[in-house]
Amino acid sequence: MVARDGRTVTATILTSPPAPDGTFCEEVTQVATAEHDDRVLVGIEIRDNCEPLFPWEDGGMRKAMGYPMKKQLLLEKPLAGRRLIDQATNQEIPIMQ
Repeated sequence: MVARDGRTVTATILTSPPAPDGTFCEEVTQVATAEHDDRVLVGIEIRDNCEPLFPWEDGGMRKAMGYPMKKQLLLEKPLAGRRLIDQATNQEIPIMQ
């Protein structure tokens, strides 16, 4: 979603539901944007704090993904018709209204 100012983009990341105390297994550790005349590359790095650190540890069963976590990105210039591109996949990110 793009705010009225054209510079604030809210990314929705699908995660597992929060625990009863409101905490998530997933944590955003880094956000990067690279702005060009025709596109904006977006990279969001997420760490899963609930996964086992070692292969022999039991991570348990994970609930289905699908709970929305929102992260705001602030662009230097308004998006103004530029395409949002996922830095990891080089695929265009759809903009929801």
